Amino acid sequence: MLARSAAPQRPANAPPAAIAVRPSLTFHYDETDRIVRTTGVGTWTIDIIEAHIRAIAPLLRKVREQDGKVLAMVDLTRAPLQSAEVTRRILDPNGPLCGAGDRVALIVQSSLLKVQMKRVDGNDDIAVFISPYAARTWLCAYRHG
Repeated sequence: MLARSAAPQRPANAPPAAIAVRPSLTFHYDETDRIVRTTGVGTWTIDIIEAHIRAIAPLLRKVREQDGKVLAMVDLTRAPLQSAEVTRRILDPNGPLCGAGDRVALIVQSSLLKVQMKRVDGNDDIAVFISPYAARTWLCAYRHG
């Protein structure tokens, strides 16, 4: 007799099961474009944001000293809308992530997220895009401005 699994069998045409995503924020400096690139995945807590701020702060200081301002592209296409508290901390114009003259292009996965992010933001130095190409064009237009 063959052993059978106690787990119910999914039909062959069933959608894949949800996969748990570990929240993360990673970053690097693209020396060619002189853009700080950050990728966000999952839903973050304030603790995750504070750890990210501590990790990225030395790079932001170095880029501001070198270029006078930070141009940042933040890929949020694998992150849902965050809590209001987390979003306020990230977009705080007086916070450590957004200095005077910095430009931040946020890339989101849908028009709905784009509208929601714009509602929270209200800062002219932060723009929300669906296209990474449009985001890069907007950032580079301000490189010398």
